[in-house]
Amino acid sequence: MAGEQHKPLVAAGFAVAAMACFAGNDTAVKLLSGGYPLYELIFIRTLVGMPVLLVFVVPMSGGLAALRTQALGLQLVRGGLVVITNMLFFMSLPLLPLAEASALFFVAPLILTFLAAIVLKERVGKYRIGASLLGLIGVIVMVRPSGGGLHMAALLPLGSAFSYAAMQLLTRKLGAHDSAVALAFYIQLTFLCVSSTAGLVFGAGQFSGGDNASLQFLFRPWIMPNAGDVLTLVVLGFCASLGGLFISHAYRSAEAAMVAPFEYSELVLAVSFGWLFFGELPDFGGFIGIGLIISAGLVVVWRETRLGRQQQAA
Repeated sequence: MAGEQHKPLVAAGFAVAAMACFAGNDTAVKLLSGGYPLYELIFIRTLVGMPVLLVFVVPMSGGLAALRTQALGLQLVRGGLVVITNMLFFMSLPLLPLAEASALFFVAPLILTFLAAIVLKERVGKYRIGASLLGLIGVIVMVRPSGGGLHMAALLPLGSAFSYAAMQLLTRKLGAHDSAVALAFYIQLTFLCVSSTAGLVFGAGQFSGGDNASLQFLFRPWIMPNAGDVLTLVVLGFCASLGGLFISHAYRSAEAAMVAPFEYSELVLAVSFGWLFFGELPDFGGFIGIGLIISAGLVVVWRETRLGRQQQAA
């Protein structure tokens, strides 16, 4: 299926496979969040994912030369933002259903639209402004600020989305001169440094305690993995590394505007995995909010596709 006529189908397949990996990663973290500290899961995930990157991906991308960077400081800042993105999102999983946490995180492209306008001085038209407002309404519906609901816990995936959007601004800057493999490598390196340092600082459990499930997940003492969890931990590592590889292949095989809508398959998978593994299903308001956020994202994709075609015609 290497022919040009098959590239859109190949890209769609890689995109959906990547989203399945990311949804699997989130599900594995939520499954393990009741017994393991977050830094330990990140450390083990990186120990599994780093060899996949170094043994399989780097040799196919030109060897160690592909890891060179012209901006090590920015690479480390970007890696720090990815760590914050993951930490905030994963800390929300003990408190929120998987589908709601994933949906709230998917406002990141809308946040990125506003940050790009402010930081990069990119022009933001009425369609993207309208889409961002639609996504904001979806968030309000899901957060339910008038009472009850999940509004305080929702700050975690929303903060994660903001950090992710900031990280993507750096990706645009670094991508001009650093390879995709280098971008992935320095993220893994940052994960390894931060999680191992956190293990040394928090591993004894001296900061654990209290009733907050998110803080317990963050500061719980390091424990030796039991045999029953080994398979889930391995799946966690492979999902994280393969997901990044698959989505890179998707965007290399077809235009971004064609690939982007398939990323919303992760929300469908999050609802499915939440029901299958945890017996969770969003209520009516949750489904409305998810629908509004997906619609807002698809409006942005449609508008970008149309603008791209107009520019090519010109």
